[in-house]
Amino acid sequence: MLITGYKMDAKTPNGEQHRRRRSSGAHPASGPTGQGDQRRSSVSTRGQDEKRRSSVLNRTHEEQRRSSAGSRPGHEDQRRLSAVSARGQDEQRRSSVVNRTQEDQRRPSAGSRISYEEQTTRRRSEDRRKKEIAYLGMFKAKVLVLGPCESGKTVISNFLSDATETSGGEYHPTQGVRILEFECNGIEISPGKTANCEVELWDCSGNHKFSTCWPAFQKDANGVVIVYNPDEANHDKELETWYGQFVQGQNLKDSQCIVFAHHRPSAADLTRTQLPSSLSRVTCVQTNLDEEPEAVRDEFHNFLAKVISNWTDKRDQEELSIMNT
Repeated sequence: MLITGYKMDAKTPNGEQHRRRRSSGAHPASGPTGQGDQRRSSVSTRGQDEKRRSSVLNRTHEEQRRSSAGSRPGHEDQRRLSAVSARGQDEQRRSSVVNRTQEDQRRPSAGSRISYEEQTTRRRSEDRRKKEIAYLGMFKAKVLVLGPCESGKTVISNFLSDATETSGGEYHPTQGVRILEFECNGIEISPGKTANCEVELWDCSGNHKFSTCWPAFQKDANGVVIVYNPDEANHDKELETWYGQFVQGQNLKDSQCIVFAHHRPSAADLTRTQLPSSLSRVTCVQTNLDEEPEAVRDEFHNFLAKVISNWTDKRDQEELSIMNT
């Protein structure tokens, strides 16, 4: 009974108060339970802070990655620009090397510099000489073209006077004489002196049946051109006859005579014969109009210069003799 009474006592108004306290939250055990809740809230706050920090860090890393990803094209552009500049430098180096090579080629080498200076000096001297050249005037010269038959006298006469064809064709012997007139200009008589000349070229027949006309041919002749063909037999033996009759017989100097050893175009071998001793001081020229035509013309101009020089010397002597008398 006592035990039951104790239980009943548990349902006393104090028990009701106890229930009321528990329902109202003023239970004696409420103190320790409130501290646990505070601890839980602080832990959750810390977790939230950690989450915020991690999110901030994640955002920061993400922004850094984005910024680095955005800066990559700039690095690529820099690489491209550096590559372009390197190529430009290479092109400049190549162009400078090419320019130096071309400049070296334009510049005369040490060996050729002397010849270049010599050429320059010669040009200057020639220019001075041209300025200092004295023109002696127009002269007139009668020149005889003599020699054996079929030696090429007419061919050479036509070439020098620019009359007709110079070579080829059938042979037509000259009857008596042919007179060709032409001018030769700019003949250098001596250094610094030039003259022009009107030439009367007498293409005389080599046939001796016209020997009665020889005195008329040789009258007032200023020069003689003897033509023979060294490839023909006995042509060289007639040279003394023409020389004695028209050079020595007219008291002309050896400088007023020239011998053309004329070869035909069809000649395979150029035969070179020796002139007779009486013509040893006469100029002899090997001629071939097919191979060296201008050389023949130059030799004839040189011959004319000697003819004019002898003629002027003779004239000066005559004038001095007249003044001295």
